[in-house]
Amino acid sequence: LSQAFGLRSGSWKRSLSLGFFGGLLITAITIALHQLVVYLMPLVGLNPVEQISVATLRESQDVMTRVCIGISAVVLAPILEEALFRGLIYPNLKILAGGPLAAFLTATLFSLAHGNAASVLPLFFLSYALVDLYERTDNLTAPIIAHFVFNLFNYIAVTLLITEPTAG
Repeated sequence: LSQAFGLRSGSWKRSLSLGFFGGLLITAITIALHQLVVYLMPLVGLNPVEQISVATLRESQDVMTRVCIGISAVVLAPILEEALFRGLIYPNLKILAGGPLAAFLTATLFSLAHGNAASVLPLFFLSYALVDLYERTDNLTAPIIAHFVFNLFNYIAVTLLITEPTAG
C-alpha cells in the first residue's frame, strides 16, 4: 500500500502538488467539456439528464443525506475509484495491451460506469488525465487528490452555487 500511494518515496510532496494543481486544471476543462456536451446534445436530438446522485443531492433538504453524499462523493469515491481504475484495471490492461490502449480502455470503462450520457465525454477526459497523473507520479496519490478536487468542486457547485436544476 505504501508503494501504491507513494508514501515510501520522497515524491509524495510532488504527488500532492500535481494532484491539487492538476485537479484544478482538469476540473476546469472537464466542466467546459460538460457544458459543451449539454449544449450539443439537443442539437442531435438527445436530452441531457441529470445524474441520479446529483438530483438526490440537489433535491434533499435533509442535512444528513447531504453529508453522507458529500463524504461518499468527495472522500470515498476518489479513493475507491482510483484504487480500482488506476490501481487495478489500468496497470493490468497496460501489461496486456500497452499504455495508450490501456489508458483509452480505462477511461472508457470509467466514463461508462457512471451511467450518464451527458457525462461520458467529460468523464473520459477526467479519467485519461488521472491516468496521466498516475504515470507521472507512479503512485495513486496524485490521481486521488485530483479526483478529490474535482468531486469537491462539483459537490460545492451543486449544494451552494447552483439554484436551478440543470442537466449534468
